[in-house]
Amino acid sequence: MDRSLDPSPARPRASYFIRHWRGELSLARSFWVNSVLLSAIWLPLLGLEPLVRKYPPGVGSLGILLVAFAAILVFMIAMSIWQGVGTWRSARRHRAQGGRMLWIRLVYALILLDCAYALYSLAEADGQEALKSAWQLWRDPQQIPSHHITLLARDELGIAGGLPPGSAEAVRQQLDAHPEVTRIQLDSTGGLLIEAQAIAKLVKEKGLITYTNGNCLSACTLVYQAGRERWLGPEGRLGYHASGLYGTGASSTTVAEMYRQALLDDGLSGAFIDQVLNTHQDSMWFPDRDTLRRERIVTRLADPADFADRWLARLREPGQLEAYLRRSALMRTMEQKAPEQFAAEKRQFAEALQQAERFDAVNTTIIQRQNELLRRAMLQAPAPVALDFLRDELDFLGALAQIDSEACWAFISGKPVRGPIPEQVEASRRAAGVRVFESAMPLRADDPPVPVPVTVDADLDAVFRRVEQRLPQAYEHFRSHDRGTLCTVHQALYREALALPDPQRAAAALMELNGYRR
Repeated sequence: MDRSLDPSPARPRASYFIRHWRGELSLARSFWVNSVLLSAIWLPLLGLEPLVRKYPPGVGSLGILLVAFAAILVFMIAMSIWQGVGTWRSARRHRAQGGRMLWIRLVYALILLDCAYALYSLAEADGQEALKSAWQLWRDPQQIPSHHITLLARDELGIAGGLPPGSAEAVRQQLDAHPEVTRIQLDSTGGLLIEAQAIAKLVKEKGLITYTNGNCLSACTLVYQAGRERWLGPEGRLGYHASGLYGTGASSTTVAEMYRQALLDDGLSGAFIDQVLNTHQDSMWFPDRDTLRRERIVTRLADPADFADRWLARLREPGQLEAYLRRSALMRTMEQKAPEQFAAEKRQFAEALQQAERFDAVNTTIIQRQNELLRRAMLQAPAPVALDFLRDELDFLGALAQIDSEACWAFISGKPVRGPIPEQVEASRRAAGVRVFESAMPLRADDPPVPVPVTVDADLDAVFRRVEQRLPQAYEHFRSHDRGTLCTVHQALYREALALPDPQRAAAALMELNGYRR
């Protein structure tokens, strides 16, 4: 039986789209115009990069991007089917009309190759990982730390925390509500690249100054680099690493190229960009200040006094002081065991907060007061409990000494400690302090509750003499709080005092150590 196509019966003239689908157009038009030419036009227009550059989800929501991805995917599949089926049918008709088989076979082969490429594109890892990441972020946006955007001063906006979906929109709303803002203070761990790019665009459009005296990491650096002037405080750090996809741990060629282009647009050198992209996303590269100045990333070193104190402003917000105090295990224990005392302490801290000009002053006040309360608790706690805490404190001093002498000096002096303290050592000391508080709550007003043993001065004299056999002038370094030697001297004094045979006398000697005079 002859299976060649019979001439089509007469029927109303259909649309161009339908005629291609039926194979009624010439093979040349179906292949060259509807397949080749149309693909050359629409494929570049539907790329991921131009879409997210022009319509970053920070301006709306991540759901918009997911809908756009889904629409692109459906359109690509439908378009490929329409092109392939119509061209295949046109080739069959061309064959039935006596067309050359070489040309027909070539078209068949190209259609099959196009189908194979389309299937590969759908299964391609980069696109799948990007869609998976976007889907997971849409379902669980909390996997990126939340942002905290607040007006720090009449002309200064603070951006802290992460850069999750919606960050750019929140910044835009604040800038629209406060047009007098001229400066952005950053202390962010980073987040979504497209959110950072959207915020950076706002910063550039408004000609804002960017500043950090904390950490500006990962995508946050794009916001910092967008500033008309870019100021860096004495404790400010800019951290860089390669881009990655949240929720999957995978890298993306498209996102990496977007990041590279963003760094190039900011005028950074090829060597700097290579260092950034070669730093694994689980690591962080902190360029020194000379490098940052040479790359024109930092244009000026700033005095923190010239900017609002972000931490102080944050602490003055409703409920933040109480939340900050509860970060301390000792204060949580007091709140549970002696709520009236906790309320009284909180009132004192609130008064200090209202009078303070900088956060460090408030923080130092809180630390020093906790140390005073701990000393009172140790005087009222059983000697074995107090000694356990003092032994843990000796281990804590040793851990601080491994960081640097400055960290150890800060702790002994009652100042905030900066540095990566080993979690096990810190947790052990914290637990020992909680046991002291639990054994002494509620604290009695009499300080000390019992007379200091008369042997304390003699015991401390003996402790210092033994230490000075190994560390001459230990007492002078102890009294002068010498930064270079204070940590070593304190560790030696702790060891000698803890070696006293009577636990109560050992605890009393160390608790009276800071007030010792010859």
